[in-house]
Amino acid sequence: MKGAPLAAAALALLAGGCQYSYRVRAERHGDSYVLTARDGDGHFAPHACVRRIAVIEAGRTIWEIENPGNGWPHEARRCDSTSFPIIYGRAPAGFATVVAAVPLRADGDYVIVGEGVARYHGRFRLSAGLEVVNASGRDARRPLDPRLVTSH
Repeated sequence: MKGAPLAAAALALLAGGCQYSYRVRAERHGDSYVLTARDGDGHFAPHACVRRIAVIEAGRTIWEIENPGNGWPHEARRCDSTSFPIIYGRAPAGFATVVAAVPLRADGDYVIVGEGVARYHGRFRLSAGLEVVNASGRDARRPLDPRLVTSH
């Protein structure tokens, strides 16, 4: 039975590895900031079926929306809305605002996290001119320690 804990750990890793991941990028469109999602090959993912997405600055959630009917652990075949693109600060139809949006600021560093039938992640900062600079490579994929996140 020495191998039982190892087998259980391997099974947990395999089960957790089945969920797909999308990289979320921020883009400026006029006075709005839009979140878009792309898969590992760079393909746009308009029907990614988001259940929850949050934007975090310095460990504090500054905007969060949720649609409990979308994605795991709910019925994965049902997606009530086209989830992307999402305009920062505006909850798409069918979503509720969990944390009201705080205005984005110049020189702010932001993390995007979300879940649904997949996981969503991204990082960006705003330049002094409020232009978006998205993180790439490891910086965009680096997980955020959930102990650092507060809802208010």
